[in-house]
Amino acid sequence: MLLGTLSAVSTIEPIRVEAPSSRAAMALLADFAPLGKPDLMRLDGDRWEVQLSDSTRTPMAEILHAVEVWLTAWNTPETTVHIAGKPHLLAARPRE
Repeated sequence: MLLGTLSAVSTIEPIRVEAPSSRAAMALLADFAPLGKPDLMRLDGDRWEVQLSDSTRTPMAEILHAVEVWLTAWNTPETTVHIAGKPHLLAARPRE
């Protein structure tokens, strides 16, 4: 489980999360605002990446939880989260 294995990781590099659309990216940008300094980067087509800089004061578990909540809210089954330069696949939790 990604959340358990990476929850103790601390990184100075921005955490990057791939978003399937500009609307989904804007929602994640808003969710990330209290956790650090979020920014948007266009990838290709309507795919975007949300970068979270200056997040060392926020526990990794809190950041990953925000991504999981966002995945569920946007009915997105999974996304790629780049932590310390390495890609990790994060899946949404099944709805109850």
